[in-house]
Amino acid sequence: MRKRRRASPPATKRPAASPRRGGARVTTGLQLLNTPRGARFLVAAVQRRVGETPEQRLRWIMDFLRLDLDLLTSGEVEAKGDDLRMIAAHSLPRGVGLKTTVSPMAAGVLRRYRDQIHEGLRSVLGKDCQWPLSGRPVLERRAGGFRIVVDGDEMVGILSGIAQLIVEAGDRLRACQDPACGTPFVATKRQAYCTTKHSQRVRNQKRIQKEKATMARGKP
Repeated sequence: MRKRRRASPPATKRPAASPRRGGARVTTGLQLLNTPRGARFLVAAVQRRVGETPEQRLRWIMDFLRLDLDLLTSGEVEAKGDDLRMIAAHSLPRGVGLKTTVSPMAAGVLRRYRDQIHEGLRSVLGKDCQWPLSGRPVLERRAGGFRIVVDGDEMVGILSGIAQLIVEAGDRLRACQDPACGTPFVATKRQAYCTTKHSQRVRNQKRIQKEKATMARGKP
């Protein structure tokens, strides 16, 4: 009579260990992001996306103003909201920080930011020469002296950060000289129009006006 083999207990799955390279444990990407080094890596990656200098970040803002938000996916809307928060946080005075939440920015809120920034820039670059900002100015005493910060919610912080970014890098900020446009942009050298199309349109209009004036003078 054959003896029945006793069934082996089911093998328990061990948690997958981090791969080793040359005998040393290799940290995975997810584990890395939960470390201070990973947080710095993440911030550096975002900086490369929105710009590492104030002028590059200001150019990002100009590109953001031209976006058709209706064409963005929900993931792209969330990414743009994160980028906007990052730009504001880097532009505010050191140590102030941005009062924000970890929740994704809704499309309607992102649209409101875009509209307010666009309206504010057109105002400060136009005849008014001002962009009224909300929030409450607060004088703070710190170890190195005094400074003025703006107290308020996330919207106040983001708009104040954009305004501070303009203070830092706004020497090339212009309004398109095309009377039918006026779009804000960051100029390259002596650039006066936001696109070559608008520059050509203004030249064509001036040429037509000049031809009409010449013809009018030639009439008896």
